[in-house]
Amino acid sequence: MKLSILFLLLTLSQGHSVEQWVFSAANDKRVAVIGAGAGGSSAAFWLSRAFADTHNLDISVFERNDYVGGRSTVVRYRKDIVELGASIFVPVNYNLMNATENFGLNLTDMVDLPWKHRFNALLKEMLGGFVSLYESISFQHVRDIVSHLGIQALVNQSAESYFIDQKGLKRSYMDEIVQSATRVNYGQDLDELHAFGAMISMAAAGAKSVAGGNYQIFEHFLSKSGASLHLNTSVLSINHGPNSSGYRLELSNGRSEDFDSVIIATPLHLSDISINVPLSASAQRLLNKPVEYKAVHVTLVVGKVRTGFFGRADLTTLPSLVITSPDASFVGGKAPFTCFAIHRAYEDDTVLVKFFSKTRLSEEVLDEIFETRSWTVQKFWDAYPALEPFTDASANVDRLTFILDDQAEGEGNHIYYVNALEPLVSTMETETLSAKNVVRLLHEAWCRDCKDFGDGWT
Repeated sequence: MKLSILFLLLTLSQGHSVEQWVFSAANDKRVAVIGAGAGGSSAAFWLSRAFADTHNLDISVFERNDYVGGRSTVVRYRKDIVELGASIFVPVNYNLMNATENFGLNLTDMVDLPWKHRFNALLKEMLGGFVSLYESISFQHVRDIVSHLGIQALVNQSAESYFIDQKGLKRSYMDEIVQSATRVNYGQDLDELHAFGAMISMAAAGAKSVAGGNYQIFEHFLSKSGASLHLNTSVLSINHGPNSSGYRLELSNGRSEDFDSVIIATPLHLSDISINVPLSASAQRLLNKPVEYKAVHVTLVVGKVRTGFFGRADLTTLPSLVITSPDASFVGGKAPFTCFAIHRAYEDDTVLVKFFSKTRLSEEVLDEIFETRSWTVQKFWDAYPALEPFTDASANVDRLTFILDDQAEGEGNHIYYVNALEPLVSTMETETLSAKNVVRLLHEAWCRDCKDFGDGWT
């Protein structure tokens, strides 16, 4: 604020009005961030780091829910805390690992899954290239990232076609191991998602979570950013602002606010935001053919399991993790869930179980699985995008843009879109990486003669 006070004193001494100074100060900027999940909270943090030495930045974050974390949130049963959404990250997730260290958060080691070993060579090659996205490079389109990484073959084919037909991996291994990973991570089978998505699903070596809930990372991102947070506040529309290069947001609380640039960090077609400014051709295609998001139903139950449902005699022989294949069946018929995981066993032979399923588990189904139930929580998510192969460039790749509007004039102000990256890869880490990319684009537009803000940490 010292710079602002200096300008104010100068303008008053020269006989100018305060209003003239406010609208002519090039380094006073307002940015709206829509969404307080991984992408939105980290965008606010990167903004505060990128412009710390060059601009007086006013950041406002609008979140329609009553909590921070987006698809990362928890529920509590007694002393146990269970993730309802995004549950793990891995040591190669540079942003999340740095965040936990810098914010003083404690990590919990998760169970290592058996499929990591057979894919190590392929994963090492892929992740080696992916690290380059942390460098000082910006991308306006997802197709530019695909080209930069050289992964066209991985994204243009289904996992089934690439790994079985092209790489010659055994069908049994792909069905039983790799497809288990894709069904747990993305709710999609090998013939549905691209090969790159399958590889991301397999990158679970050394999995971690934050003790007490991963959402704490995103709360810290916001608190460290200095942004003003507006919970229970939806953005209804984005319109032209009072000057030709800004934006006016109409809010659910009846107010309107003006900003120089806007960052949307929530799936666009699920946001119900009306964008009333000219859009780029790519953005128009995105609105005409929205990215499909896969539904996942999360069910948490504390109760006594009917082990006979799984063909087991008692609880001691029941696996703590059951992942189903598309044609899996149990004693009661076709498997009603994609994943069954025991999170805690109690002294009275009851267990805390977490289910993932493509449809809601009915009371009748739950009664088939449990003899008794003392606690049940169900949550529906539009959890992750359909990772369809990019076979139709005009419908898939070309519509995925990080800049939505077609505002060529002005001072580099734009509507930026963090979630453009999700049809390529959707994780907590890549949301923070995509947020950093849009902040880098904004930094290049507003601060062309400044040094790059680097990785955002140092």
